[in-house]
Amino acid sequence: MSVAPAVEELLKSAALDKVEYYQISARALDKTTPSRAEPSGSTPDAPSENEATPEGEERQDWHLMIRVKPHELGLRARLKVENDDTRIIVDAAALYKVGAEEVPPKEVVVEFIKVEALPTLIPFIREAAFDSARRLGVTPPNIPHRTPKEIVDAIQKDAKNVLDPRSKEVDK
Repeated sequence: MSVAPAVEELLKSAALDKVEYYQISARALDKTTPSRAEPSGSTPDAPSENEATPEGEERQDWHLMIRVKPHELGLRARLKVENDDTRIIVDAAALYKVGAEEVPPKEVVVEFIKVEALPTLIPFIREAAFDSARRLGVTPPNIPHRTPKEIVDAIQKDAKNVLDPRSKEVDK
């Protein structure tokens, strides 16, 4: 079954209403200085021991959340980037007004996310992450130029992040 006509119809009826930020945070990490080291478990984003970033490597975690209601569609994306020096979190959403009376099928929403919502949102996330790094005086994160399709496909492979837009809010 081809979802292309339904995606085209959704693209024609969708209008970006706004981009909202829910969190922009950056923290310089210095694991050798006790005064700057984080106490264990001090924040909900503190990595557990089994999540430690290998020295010299950068770790990126993307989380996508979809909200679908009649006349509304939203994509919320949260990027957490961590390396030896820095932890940056950007959480933002692209919110659309749509003409559809009914909630579109899952496949149509996922394609809309790949071709419209995520390409709209990524530059906002990238800019916030780079600006946060600049303000801290650290090297900006290496956010690779991955296509939205690559990001969505990678997340869909993780069984914990199955995108099901039929609920009011997913993965919130």
